[in-house]
Amino acid sequence: MIVIYCIYKKIQISSILDARRIAIVNNIMINKTSRVSIYEQIIFQIKLAIAKKELKPGDVLPSIRVMAKRLSVSTLSVQRAYKELQNEKVIESSGGKGNYISQSVNEALIQEILIQGIEEEVKQLIDIAKKNGLGMEDIQGLIQLIWEEAEEEMLENSGDFMD
Repeated sequence: MIVIYCIYKKIQISSILDARRIAIVNNIMINKTSRVSIYEQIIFQIKLAIAKKELKPGDVLPSIRVMAKRLSVSTLSVQRAYKELQNEKVIESSGGKGNYISQSVNEALIQEILIQGIEEEVKQLIDIAKKNGLGMEDIQGLIQLIWEEAEEEMLENSGDFMD
């Protein structure tokens, strides 16, 4: 009876981990037509999930095979991404535990990741603008307008918490 209960509990815990792993994979978006290599996109997406606090130190990543299958990419791409992340001390690998987010991920790394994410978005914005004949002044004006609107919205929303 105890053995069955332990097996049942182990299956339950395993199912919870699997559900967590699937959720992580579902947040990763790969653009196969991008000039950025697939392994670099995986690295960026994992770092971005850390910066957004969707992934926290100790969270387990899917196995290389599972990640590759879910993303419909080569296992070699995922393997290379994981290796790079290990070299950067973003993830750690343990034989029995798999790959997981390193305990040493700190605020400085998270800040760096956020800046990299913003840079990537700005590059895409510039590409779109150039392809559509917009100049730097147009983009700067647009960013200024959106920034001011966001600040106004934050001020309006901060009053909601005071009531």
